[in-house]
Amino acid sequence: MFESIELLNGYLRVTPIVFIIDLIFLFLFLYSWYINCLKKRYLIDFWHSVLIVQFLMMLIIGYPFMGSYKTLLVRPHIKLSFDMYYVDWAYFINLIGFIFVFLAAYIYSKGIRINFIDDIIEFLYKKINCTLTIISDTKFFGKIFALCLMFTLFVIIYLVIEGNRFFDLRGIALLNGQIRWVANLFFVCILPTFIVLSLYLILTKQNNNIILLLLLFGVFELIVFGARGEIISSIVVCISVYLIKNKLTLRIFYKSVSILLALSILFFSLEFVRESYRRVPNENRVNPIVKLYYGNNLSDIRDCALILEHWDGKYLYGKNILAGLMFFVPREYSEYRNTWATSRYTNRLVGASDAHAGYRMGLFGEMFLTFGIIGVGIWGFLWGYVIKRLDCIVKANNENKNFIKIIFSAYLVYELLFGLMFHLSLGWYFWIKLIVFLSIIFLYERRII
Repeated sequence: MFESIELLNGYLRVTPIVFIIDLIFLFLFLYSWYINCLKKRYLIDFWHSVLIVQFLMMLIIGYPFMGSYKTLLVRPHIKLSFDMYYVDWAYFINLIGFIFVFLAAYIYSKGIRINFIDDIIEFLYKKINCTLTIISDTKFFGKIFALCLMFTLFVIIYLVIEGNRFFDLRGIALLNGQIRWVANLFFVCILPTFIVLSLYLILTKQNNNIILLLLLFGVFELIVFGARGEIISSIVVCISVYLIKNKLTLRIFYKSVSILLALSILFFSLEFVRESYRRVPNENRVNPIVKLYYGNNLSDIRDCALILEHWDGKYLYGKNILAGLMFFVPREYSEYRNTWATSRYTNRLVGASDAHAGYRMGLFGEMFLTFGIIGVGIWGFLWGYVIKRLDCIVKANNENKNFIKIIFSAYLVYELLFGLMFHLSLGWYFWIKLIVFLSIIFLYERRII
């Protein structure tokens, strides 16, 4: 219907009318950020810190890159026709979800409450807040953290022997049904939780040398496994907590820029190590900055377009959710999981190998495949309500002497509910992480360890 145009020598490719809409939402986000944060002398608040990656970077800034033919420099074998119809379709699916996010925030600001969500948030908030209090007993926390690291070390040794290599062990785990769920359980779910809790102790200056040593060893295990996203996200939570707590000064600004540069170096270093092990001989290296938006890191809208292009139009109606809840059953032993697990389903749609971890489709892509645009709207509204509720909890306690604990609790509640709501086939992450928090409380109260 509308012709696409290329900008900046083909590095950007857009449909003009969609690009105009994109720029309007960019302006609205920046205006909101200025009014609610910068004008009040804060660099960020809870609401904008959540949206800055998922909405601003992935969707709004990411859109012009998603349809560019420069993608072929990084992903030469991608089965995408680069028809902007599918890119725009993927864009609007996710944009509609975010419109309902903003609608929920507006309704919340008018005093309308959803009691059952408030009750869930309050329950999770209290349990996590209790956990953060308990781990201040660093001797107790050190013991359970060490037990976790011992188990993950055994998994790493097994994968090293199995794959005959020392880095990027995740790819090996994906090909082994017997160990895949164990690896995901510990390296994507449990160990990152302990990393975040350790960072909390460091941020509140309650750590000791043992905790610091355990943290460094845990980060090393995640690097070896190939879970770089879990490392970066844990650090980002700490940076967000720090920025929310402190008013914007020149010193805070310089610190923020320094940390951003350090994180960038860390990210590209981990990417370099990973690609060194994956690289095919005689394959040309790609500029890591070019690879950021044309590779797999921020490719949610492009991947959603790829899925939509091959989709048969039949909704899943929860089959992928049920398959996800059966995570402990290896796919080799369950035809149902092998058929309806989201990663297998999307891989099969586009003809990808079973070794592929699956495609990210933006926050609302999987929900669209499951329940259609109605599901996208409902889920966006519920998520927006959750973020706004947590944002208000944080802002209502900004004079509290335990403000850091309150912000951390809010982020951990958000991560729990985010995993439940937006990784439909991986909703078990929510239950496992909740079990981790409840287990810490149980073990401490019973003095078992």
